[in-house]
Amino acid sequence: MGDRRLDGWKEISQYLERDIRTCQRWESEFGLPVYRLNKSSQRSKVFSYTLEIDRWFKETSRNQRLEKRINYHKKLAVSAFLIIASFIAFFVIYLVLISKKDEPALSSVANPNPVNWRLKGSYIVFYDLEDRLLWSVEINNPSPLSSFYYEEGLRPKSEEPSERWIMNKVCFSDVDRDGMNEVLMALHHENPRERCIGLFDNNGWKLWSQSVEFNQEYEGGKIVNDYVVRQLAFNDINNDGKEEILALWRHSRRFPGIFVIYDLNGNQILKYSHTGLLQFFLVSFDNKNHKTIFLAGTNNILDGDAVLSVLDSWRLKSGLAPPYEISPDLIQKDSEIKIYVPKDPHQASQKYYIRFRHNEFSKAMQIKWLSVSEIYSGKNEIIIQVLCSHDKKSALYYYFDSEFNLRYIMPSAEFERKYARLLNEGVFHLSLRDFLKRCEKDVLFWDGKGWTGKPTSLRSDSN
Repeated sequence: MGDRRLDGWKEISQYLERDIRTCQRWESEFGLPVYRLNKSSQRSKVFSYTLEIDRWFKETSRNQRLEKRINYHKKLAVSAFLIIASFIAFFVIYLVLISKKDEPALSSVANPNPVNWRLKGSYIVFYDLEDRLLWSVEINNPSPLSSFYYEEGLRPKSEEPSERWIMNKVCFSDVDRDGMNEVLMALHHENPRERCIGLFDNNGWKLWSQSVEFNQEYEGGKIVNDYVVRQLAFNDINNDGKEEILALWRHSRRFPGIFVIYDLNGNQILKYSHTGLLQFFLVSFDNKNHKTIFLAGTNNILDGDAVLSVLDSWRLKSGLAPPYEISPDLIQKDSEIKIYVPKDPHQASQKYYIRFRHNEFSKAMQIKWLSVSEIYSGKNEIIIQVLCSHDKKSALYYYFDSEFNLRYIMPSAEFERKYARLLNEGVFHLSLRDFLKRCEKDVLFWDGKGWTGKPTSLRSDSN
């Protein structure tokens, strides 16, 4: 169909099959090719040509389709962006929630007074008497054993003799006498250099922290610092009205044990080191109404004999506990235990240092390490329980007077049953009574140079 002229808006609208107003709008908005006889007047008569209109219509339609496609892709890109952004935001929120899932939501309590604690994930959380949550301390980079480490101080006391001692990792005391408890706690960490104890006020502010080091060298080499806190306590050891802080450290893999006393500002008062495991400590009044510190342990240089160190709280001196060379009765094991001989030790002092040698029963039970598992201390009597087999009920009770003169030895019921069985099997040929009498000779005291069967007070060494 050829080109022809369209005169007036009526013919143009009929050709485009649109009303006149639409055609006029298309001219003003989309450039519909329309001519006027008088170009300077919008009211002038108009005309157009069909070929130009057809060409314009095709071009306009193509542009609109392209624009729609562009708009579609723009909308698609925006939608994709919003979806991705929403996913990223959700993922970030998820990570934050995961990282905070064990963090307690602390409450605001006026004048908080912490009296209890619980382990919640990687947080130690503190509560008041009404069990209201107060504040928490995060244990940075806790090791897989952290849960067991702290819960050791949470379990209820057992009837088993060797499990009656709860190894406190958190302690409470109103040391500044303001009616609110301060908190002493072990801050465990998988990095040994980051392990320490810390003192916190009742609001959860850390007042100070202290770690421990052991620099003693042995014939077998120097011990790498890798210590964890075994037991903590507040105690006014010198009866001056101010409490001290007692901390027992043990090596996580080897033998040194370290007992440290700090003042309330974190200054070290005593550092008592020991060539072997220190299992627990006990503070008790003696018959002169001042306090005595008992340290129960096992000594490596004594080939695993159980030992008890008795410290006079009024005469404390830092250093390494005895002995400092291989005892004559163990000289046949020189090749095995010489690695535990200290080099140039700074010798500690103690009121008594008592050794419980392996007896025939423990040898028959193939016990390598004896263990002091319980101490009962009164003003006129001291009872030491020593385990003599892998069975925690098989023990001997050593009864001492206040000056550590051994009065007699009593066996546990399980010990008696096992001894009777071994006697029937021909392992022993002594009656239980005669055996216990012989065991009295296995209780030895350090006199500053060697071992003796009589209690020797070493108070003069601390002057």
